[in-house]
Amino acid sequence: EKWRSIRALSWLCLLVIFAGILWISWPPVKAVPAVEGKSAGVTGPVTLAQGQLTGLTTADGAVEVYAGIPYAKPPVGALRWHRPLPPEPWEGVWEAKRFPNRSMQEVHEDPFYDKEFYDEAAYKTPVSEDSLYLNIWTPAKSAGEKRPVAFWIHGGAFMGGFGHEKEFDGAAYCRRGVILVTVNYRLGPWGFLAHPLLSAEAGAEGGPAVSGNYGILDQIAALRWVRENIDAFGGDPENITVFGQSAGGMSVQTLLTSPLTRGMIAHAVLQSCVGLSYDHDLRSAEELGLWFARNAGAESLEELRALTPEQVFAAAGPVIMAGFPPMELPY
Repeated sequence: EKWRSIRALSWLCLLVIFAGILWISWPPVKAVPAVEGKSAGVTGPVTLAQGQLTGLTTADGAVEVYAGIPYAKPPVGALRWHRPLPPEPWEGVWEAKRFPNRSMQEVHEDPFYDKEFYDEAAYKTPVSEDSLYLNIWTPAKSAGEKRPVAFWIHGGAFMGGFGHEKEFDGAAYCRRGVILVTVNYRLGPWGFLAHPLLSAEAGAEGGPAVSGNYGILDQIAALRWVRENIDAFGGDPENITVFGQSAGGMSVQTLLTSPLTRGMIAHAVLQSCVGLSYDHDLRSAEELGLWFARNAGAESLEELRALTPEQVFAAAGPVIMAGFPPMELPY
């Protein structure tokens, strides 16, 4: 009888431990953002230089969400590994009610991070080179309200992540009167490849003869777009806080020290990032780019830009392990 009681108590302890493990590891209950089919209705049209657009309102009508607004031309074809160019105007009304494509990145299962960030299929939009879009959550009901603006840059080691991850829902900011903007930018080899041919092309177009840091230039283009257009969403272009975590925090550090952002940033917050890090200079980055091109068997810009995503990933793998620019603070 005594041993039966001990065995029963042992089983009970095991069940309690097992239940505790399940409770800790079970995905928490999370709010779904205002996306198509989960909102109270459509906003009135907002007029921009590009054209008119509409968004969605949250179920309580307190927040307007504009998802997937283009801030640059799609960097595809001849614009792969090219500085971002202003977006084309559109005819009619742009329906900004769907989160955009994620930037090119290797998609894999990671139980540790997936549970926290990537376990909901609704957020997993397609991966594509056509990804230069931003999202806006605003509590403002009219233009010119001069609300403060928070400009968020996601992390992910410059290799992954996206601006509409489930934890980036802006409703909480709006309840405090703040507009939240989140952005996508080019990642990995698409965002940071340097190569002598790309540098020469940039110089021939009348700009500095440099290449690489396309992901950082994307962020600057998005910030410039916000400066020029956020008033239409009730924001104050003179009161923009740029903030980010991990690679996003490192990006903020880069933006703060770049002359290209002079006068564009009122405040900044760096979260979970390296304060100082090794920077590749252009020459060393171009050497890595030459290695990448050799791996890909590409000898011209046309051949580089004709590579499939699978070929880009395959050629970049050994270079990334050796210290491809996204693995460090961009030069």
